[in-house]
Amino acid sequence: MTKSELDTLLKGLSIAVAEGEGSDGSTFPRINYWEFVWALQSASGGVYGCIVTYQISFFSLKPRHAKLIELIQALAAVGVIVTVQHETVLIPSRMVHSFFTVDVIEDLI
Repeated sequence: MTKSELDTLLKGLSIAVAEGEGSDGSTFPRINYWEFVWALQSASGGVYGCIVTYQISFFSLKPRHAKLIELIQALAAVGVIVTVQHETVLIPSRMVHSFFTVDVIEDLI
């Protein structure tokens, strides 16, 4: 999966999506995502690409939100199988934070 494909898939859910921490936190459900690992791919002494790991965070007011299920199904349909973790966040208001990682191929160098 490329970064462009990830962007298209997330925006195709028709919910609020923000790259980075750009959301004000008042919209539910919503997705925030950001990169946090770069793994340069090399062979024969040269760099040939980069695997970038993104955290995808899904915020909702209830567990097992239909849009979260839709997101997981959309990823699986393109061959991306994820392990989703969940936590309940109580401050500033009660919400469910579901999160997982996705690796994408990018040309950073």
